[in-house]
This record gives sequence, structure tokens and C-alpha cells, in this order.
Amino acid sequence: MMRLIFLAAFMLQGSESLALHSPRIRAVRSGLTSSMVGGVTIDKPGVKKGPTKQVAPPDNKSDTRGGGGAKFRVMLFNDPVNTKEYVARVLMTKAGLDEGQAFQCMMQAHRMGMGLIGIWLRERAEAITSMCTEGGLTVTMIPDE
Repeated sequence: MMRLIFLAAFMLQGSESLALHSPRIRAVRSGLTSSMVGGVTIDKPGVKKGPTKQVAPPDNKSDTRGGGGAKFRVMLFNDPVNTKEYVARVLMTKAGLDEGQAFQCMMQAHRMGMGLIGIWLRERAEAITSMCTEGGLTVTMIPDE
């Protein structure tokens, strides 16, 4: 029991001596306030601090997005075989047109002999041309100027 009391007294005394040597206690003893104590940044002599030089980003004229390349017009021809409703339905399902666009394209082909389905890049235009041809429509693609 005597050892435990001695050990506790020794540890208490040790913590007081450590507390007396902490930077905050020394600062208060030397007359500094708590706002003056803390980290200090030392500037290198001869180096001017000021606004840094801003560098403009490189002026790249190239477009980084996809979609470059030649565009093609996909044209629908009037045919006496298919009904107007069937042509409009194929345009909606295969070419992705909405009901109004499909009806307009079908009527343009019916009245003038040829109607514009849309203008796409080569891959998409080829895919739509082949799908509409498989659906029984007379379709071709021509380069867009």
C-alpha cells in the first residue's frame, strides 16, 4: 500500500513538472498572452510575397469531344408497296423519330418522292439505313455538304 501511495505521489509530481515546462505555461510566465502563442511563419529574406504569376491555359483549337467526321443525310423514297402508317411506324421504331417527325418525313416522301429522315455521322447513318431497309423501306444515304 505504501508503494502505491509513493508511486502516485511521484507521478503527480512528475506531471506537475511537465506541465510547468509546457510552451503555454512558459509564455504566460514571460508575459505573452494566449493569442501570441502558437506557430510562427518565418519568411525567407529577400523573397517578395505577392500575387503569383497566373498562366493562361493553352489555346487548343481542337475539339476534344467525339463527333468529328463527315455527316450523311438519310433519305426515304416513296414506294407504292408500303402503307403510310407502316412507313411512319418503321421510322419511329428503327430511326428513333417521334410520331410527328415520322409522319412529316413520310408525307414529304409521299408528296415529293423523297423525304429527309435525318442527318447523322457515318456509323449511325449506316445503321439507320440498314434497319429501315430491313423493314422494307427504300432508303439511301448521301454525304451532307
